[in-house]
Formats: sequence, structure tokens, C-alpha cells
Amino acid sequence: MQWPLTMTDATVSETAGRTETAPPATCQSAQEIISLRRSIHRHPEPAFVEIRTAALILGYLERLPCRISMGERVLSATSVPDYPSKGQLDAAVDAAVAAGIDPGEAARIAEAGTALVAEIDGNRPGPAWAFRFDMDALPIRESQDPGHRPFEQGFASVNGNMHACAHDGHVAVGVALATRLSDGNFAGSVKIVFQPAEEGCRGAAGMIAAGVGLGIDRFVGLHLGNSMPAGSVAGSAYGLLATTKLRIRFEGLSAHAGSAPSHGRNALLAAATATLNLHAISRFAGHETRINVGRLTAGDAANVIAGSAEMSMEVRADDGDVNDELVRRTRRIVESAAEMHEVSATVFVVGSATSFCPDDEIVDEVVAAAQALGVQDRRSRHLLTSSDDFSLWGQKVQQNGGRAAFVLVGGGNTLPHHHPEFDIDESCLPIAADVLERLVRR
Repeated sequence: MQWPLTMTDATVSETAGRTETAPPATCQSAQEIISLRRSIHRHPEPAFVEIRTAALILGYLERLPCRISMGERVLSATSVPDYPSKGQLDAAVDAAVAAGIDPGEAARIAEAGTALVAEIDGNRPGPAWAFRFDMDALPIRESQDPGHRPFEQGFASVNGNMHACAHDGHVAVGVALATRLSDGNFAGSVKIVFQPAEEGCRGAAGMIAAGVGLGIDRFVGLHLGNSMPAGSVAGSAYGLLATTKLRIRFEGLSAHAGSAPSHGRNALLAAATATLNLHAISRFAGHETRINVGRLTAGDAANVIAGSAEMSMEVRADDGDVNDELVRRTRRIVESAAEMHEVSATVFVVGSATSFCPDDEIVDEVVAAAQALGVQDRRSRHLLTSSDDFSLWGQKVQQNGGRAAFVLVGGGNTLPHHHPEFDIDESCLPIAADVLERLVRR
């Protein structure tokens, strides 16, 4: 890939009326990391179609003395539920090209997949490190409130999606880490893993299935924000919830709602019955559990018995076995609701993650690195009762005898993740890069 990308130096956004500059040519300094984060923030891309984002990453990696892997070597697309269709990929290519990416490069990435791994060898023996940086955005429309800093300063999303979970910052830190470590002045080796589709917990499983999680001694994930003070550092998150994401399809029979209602089989009522009973599943004593039906669509018209319905839902628990039991009960309720209304139901698992326990050795090393860098607000662990498919990476590495931790760097966010006005204090970006670099070099 040639650098700079085929992006004009002053592309004006019709949405925000702001002037956009090209991403920085290098990514090592604080300002360069922040500039790259803003470029990614402006053009967010959802799961498995992070084409512009991947193109930007490749633009940096291909200038470094590292080995780059993509395609089936790093992502088993056939093992991914609901992988984008050709039509969805073509639309994503068009969007990436409109945002300044070379058409041939965009098409190449769409065919290969957006997952990327950069490998760098150190100049002396040592452990095999790996770092995961997630890339995808959310289907959230970003706030255009004048008080929302990204909008006010001209780098808010222009396409209807949003980086409302700091993955834009993760990518920028990952590129900076690869750039800094490309001098090879450290012990062992490093894999920089750029993962698509963390939202919905779909990307890690596909990369693990391709073998990316093998041969790693120490695996580290990063998350920015976390409602922690800006620049604070926690050696790892704890309390991550196991989760299973489900899509459920009910199939009944349409009929005229006025003259022949008895001839119909109402899929909407079956789905509604299931929804109410799913939210009535008993909580588990001694465990944190969550159940949510987040989307329910059904029917075609007011005077037609709904012949089909579809819901998207999730269960979560602080224990993998408890999560599995919630899935079992979910299936039972869905089957019973379908039988009650004489319709059929099919349950699809579309994403998953497990619970995670970090290793003390890496946690202590992260805290020591933060201390050496003068970080005042540091702690061993921070409670994070959400879900992240980094847990699958950690589980895989730990099962193979390695160690793992999910490092948190505070983003000073006053609003929660996945909020239309979510933003981070960008001072956390160079701190995150410094801590991870120190972790490897020490």
C-alpha cells in the first residue's frame, strides 16, 4: 500500500460541515495517536466490515519490519455466525472508498477479512507476548449536541454508526505499540492482534479457530474508558460476565385477522409470550445474572395474523455454568411458547464469551510498569461487570499454560459506554501505549 492513502488533505464532511485531514503519516507520539483515533472515530465501521479501519492499520504496518497475516490464516470466517453477505461487504467497500480508501485495496480487504496480526521478533530470547485490540463500532447514531466534544471539534461520526466503546482508541494504541516495538529491542516476540467484531462477541472465536491463540506465553487485552479517572491504570479487569447472544426465529401462518383469524398461527404472540417469560426467569442466588430481549420484530400489517417473528436477546452470568443454565432455560421457554401457539421456533447462537480470572503475575507487572512511568492512580484490579470476548482469548492461552490479563486505562468518561455522547479524555491514549510498551521492554 502506498502512503498516504488516496484521501485528500481537506475532505469536507457534508454531515458536520467540518474540514477533515488525512491520518498522520506515523503513529508514535501522543498527538499522532490522538489524530489516528479521531480519524477512525469519524468513520466508524461495524462488525466484520471494518474495511477503512483495516486499510489504515495496514498503511502503518506495511512500513514496519514485521510479518503481517490476514485472511484464513487469522480468521476462520466459516466458523463465524452471521458473517456479512456479499451485498453487505460490497456496501462496506463503497463506503470505505467514499471515505478515501483505494478501491482495489478496499476490495482486497473485503475478500480477505478485516482481521490482522503483526508479528515482531525481539533481539534476545524471552516470552511470546500477544496484545488484542478490537476494531468495530456500534450501530448507534452519535450525538450532535453542541456540547458533545467530537461534534464540537469536528471528528464525530459521519455515517450513522459510532465508536461508543473506545475501540477507536484501542486501534490507535495498537498501531502505536507496533510502531514503537518494531525496533526489536526487547526480549522474546510480540503479536499485535487487531480483532474485528468484539461487539456481540463474535470476532475472537473466529480468530482462535484459525490458530491465532496458539504459542502465546502472555496475552494482554486493553480497554479504555471504564468510568475510571483519565490515565488511571488497573492491572486487569475482573468480574467479566459470561454471555451468549441468541437470535430466535418463530414461524407461524398468516391469515386474515378479521374474517379468518382461526386459520392463522400467530408468531408474534409466541414471541411475546416467550419475551415475557424470559424476563421472568429466576435470578440465581450468589451469582450475577442478566437477561435481555433487545429486539423483537414481527408481522406485516394490522389486519394480518403475524406469520413470522424474530428476536435478538442475550443472557449473562458471572459463571460459565450458570450462563449455560440460562441458555438451557431460554431454549425451554422458547420451545414451550412455540408449542402453545402452534408455531415453530429456531434458536441460533450468534456470539459468546466466558468469565475470566486474570493471572497475578501479569497484573503485578502492569502495575509495576505504571508505577515506573509515574502513574499515580494505579490499582491491581477493577470490577467490570460487562462482557468481552477477550475472555475467550484468555481462556485459550491459560488452558495452554500461558498467562493473561485485561488491562484497563481510565478514560475519564462521565457517560457510560454505548451512550450517544460517550467520549474519552484523549490523554489516556499515550499513557496506555506507554504502559504496554514498558510491559514488553522490561
